Formats: sequence, C-alpha cells, structure tokens
Amino acid sequence: MAKHKHSMYLVVLVTLMLLFGLVVVLDGCNTVVTDSVVDTNEDGGEDVTAEEGEEVVTEDGDLAGMAIRRKAATPPTMKAPDLRIKSVYIQSVDSFFRIRAKIKNFGNSDITKPFELKLTTLNDNGDEYEYNSHTVPSINAGETKLINIIQEYDYNLLNNKGVLPFKVEVDSLNQVFESSETNNVYKKKLVADHELRLLDVDLKIVSKEKNLINAIIEFKNVGIKDITHPFHIKIACIESGVLSYTNTDVEGSLILVDSIKSGEKKIINEDITYLPECNHESYIEFAVFLDPDNILNELSRSNNQKYESASFY
Repeated sequence: MAKHKHSMYLVVLVTLMLLFGLVVVLDGCNTVVTDSVVDTNEDGGEDVTAEEGEEVVTEDGDLAGMAIRRKAATPPTMKAPDLRIKSVYIQSVDSFFRIRAKIKNFGNSDITKPFELKLTTLNDNGDEYEYNSHTVPSINAGETKLINIIQEYDYNLLNNKGVLPFKVEVDSLNQVFESSETNNVYKKKLVADHELRLLDVDLKIVSKEKNLINAIIEFKNVGIKDITHPFHIKIACIESGVLSYTNTDVEGSLILVDSIKSGEKKIINEDITYLPECNHESYIEFAVFLDPDNILNELSRSNNQKYESASFY
C-alpha cells in the first residue's frame, strides 16, 4: 500500500515538472517573437528609401512601418505646333478689299516649312469659292504674324441680304502636324450697309437736233439698310471724258434719286440732254454712273457703272 502511494506521488511530481517546463518554453517563444518585431534594425539592414519616380508612405498594418508606393508614370509633353487665327479685319477700298489675319503658333514647336492661309467665300446656296491664298514660309513657337490678302471685290457674291459670308483657314492643305486641328478656321461676315448695283441701261436717241436721248436705267440697293439720302445718276458721253469710279468729275447730265429701300429695285425712265460735241455720224457712246458724288458709303463702287452706245438709226 505504501509503495502504491509513493508511485502516485512520483507521477504527480513528473506531471507538474512537465507542465512547468512547457510554460517556460511558451513564454520564451513569445519573447522571441516580440523581440523580432521591435528590434528591426539589429540585423544591419538598409533603411527604406524612395528611388526616382517613387515616394515613401506609411501604411497601417505594415510590420516595417514603411512601404513604397510607385507613382503613376507622367507622359512626356508632346512637342508640336498649334496654329490659330487670333483675329480677322476687313477693309474695303474701291473695287478691292483687304483681309488682315493675325495668326499665332500656340504650340511648343517651330514650323519651318511653308503652309497656306486661304480665304473662301460662300454664296446663297452655301457653295464655297476660293478667293485667294497666301503662303506663310514659317512661324516660331509663340510667334504672331500679320498676313495681308488683297482681293478684288466681286459684288455678285454678295447675297440678297447684303451680306458676304467668308472664312479664313490657316494650314488649309494640312501641311503641318499640329497638336490640335480643330481651331484653324475663322468665320466672319462682310456686311454692306448701302450697296448700289447698276443692273441694266438702255439708251435711245430721241432727237439729234435737240441733243436728246431717252435713258432707261435699272438699279438695286443690295445693302442691308435703306438709302434715305438723295443721290444722282450721271450720264456722260465718252467725248467728254471717261466716267468711272476713279473719275466722276466728267461733265454730264444728272438724274436725282430721292431714296431707295434695302433690297428695292428701281427703274428710271427719263429724256435727258447731252453735249453737242458728242454727236457722231451714226452713234454716241455713253457712260452711266450711280452716285458720282460719293455720298453713299459703299463697300465697292466698281458695280456702279456701265457703258452703252445709242444709235441714230
């Protein structure tokens, strides 16, 4: 019985010793783990640094306390020119009008090859007519240039509302590779306030002895505004000099027109006298001119005149 009790005590003692040993081992393992986290620099490793294109950031949950987040790659800026029309100014002089277009290269690259600047007009049907073009030899990045285009005025392209739509286009032939091709066109309208158009003239000799002719003159105001100021129609024979928009001081007969509305067409039918020295054996050549005194402010005066012969027979 005594031996049996002694064996039981021995078993309990061994069991307690094993349990104590297990606790010590577990505690030692926990200490090792904790030390490995806290003492991060004892291994002589390098600090975390960012290379070019990277940045060092702190992220929660990272055992090292630091991490590298790579930045998104920034695409390089494309080097290319960018042509634009900054402004367009139009000025009418006699039978011509001048276009002054200001263009600029807004890009970051020079243009060393020639390109075209084109002037185009539109008729009532929307059809395009290329009036003129100008070659620009080059333009540097950031440079502004003023381009002049002189063009003869074609009053037939003026629509029934007294407006001539036109556009100016830079690099019209797409000779330049640009960063943007959507800003090369500038549209504008040439508006005629007062614009007379001499449509037809019919002259007949009434009496050679009395130096008298019958004149039927058809004309129209194609401007956008009524003409309320009186103006003249002059009829002069060629013998007294050539009547034209550059020479209106030629002696001749005058017909007074009180007014004419916008878009209105008028027909004048009058007998007028002419100078005796204009008589020839069989015919007389006349020139007819609207507003010879230049009272009206018109875009062009080249459509105000016609030449007509009157026969004695």
